[in-house]
Amino acid sequence: MFKTLAVIVALMGGVLTANTAAACILCPPVAER
Repeated sequence: MFKTLAVIVALMGGVLTANTAAACILCPPVAER
């Protein structure tokens, strides 16, 4: 049970990290607007 929860949290953390990296790549154009 705890292992499944840990896996879900790790996956969500990975998705958030990927989204943050994508946002950082798009940051300059967005910030200029």
